[in-house]
Amino acid sequence: MMQLTEPLIVQDIFASGLADVENLGDGNWRFTFYSQQRSSYDGASTDNVVVCRIVGSTSAALEAVRTIMLALGHRCCGAVRERLH
Repeated sequence: MMQLTEPLIVQDIFASGLADVENLGDGNWRFTFYSQQRSSYDGASTDNVVVCRIVGSTSAALEAVRTIMLALGHRCCGAVRERLH
């Protein structure tokens, strides 16, 4: 495991889902995460509120997929070899 340093506390952010993945070009991607919460407008419906956006490289995104799959106890999907395009 890689050793990390955290000179300042980094806040945890809870997300219910991933809303969008945008190709920013030059091998960079923006991931927009949201969380569901009671509507601040009517109090009865649910809003999907953007809670964070993360920009990362293609290699970081592929490593995240691999790391998440392993953490969930699954073999990686082979995303590097099985490109759709």
